[in-house]
Amino acid sequence: PAKNKFKNNFHLFLTECVWTKDEAASRVAQMPSYPFLKDLADDLLTERKLLIEKSRRVLASWTVCAFDVWGAAGGRDPRWETLTNGDSHRLIWIAARQAEQANWFLFERVKFLVEQSLEHGLKTKWPDFPDWRWKEGVGMASNGSQIRTVPQGADAFRGPAATLIHMEEIAFMEEAKATIEGAIPTLRGGGHLVAITTPNNASYAQLVASGDVSGRKW
Repeated sequence: PAKNKFKNNFHLFLTECVWTKDEAASRVAQMPSYPFLKDLADDLLTERKLLIEKSRRVLASWTVCAFDVWGAAGGRDPRWETLTNGDSHRLIWIAARQAEQANWFLFERVKFLVEQSLEHGLKTKWPDFPDWRWKEGVGMASNGSQIRTVPQGADAFRGPAATLIHMEEIAFMEEAKATIEGAIPTLRGGGHLVAITTPNNASYAQLVASGDVSGRKW
């Protein structure tokens, strides 16, 4: 069968299939095709460890949540070896300072994005896009993939190797250093880590942004 272009191109999926919430206008809206989002989409696929310092309303969190969904749904890209070997049973973590915040991202971003995109015809564009079930702390896709939530902490990430770890607002995590260092070993199977935050000068994230942390370049 012919390759599905949305399954095989994250940026195309992001700009043609994804519907989000425009909070400023209090409405559901299609993801805009801003030029900088193409650069961000490429970085998500090619950088093993990526830190995004954002200003408000630049759609960075929505973009990474869409990346969570695309990866869990079976997205494929030759630039990331893990995404060329099979398209199911992937494990994605969303981490935040508290469990309630991580679950907020799962339900108010990821679940919202999936449901609105399906309502706007996602299945016609990606026919084998999986079905989803949701409960506290986890979104389960019918292809065996999961998106799980976890609060900060050195022992937060347990179980099999992660495909992707998505951390939100690490500049405001009291245990950011321990959380990141605890996450690194779970990426040894080829996983990626992406951390998103608004800037906070008195933070571990600022040390990460400034260069070399514990011998690891970001």
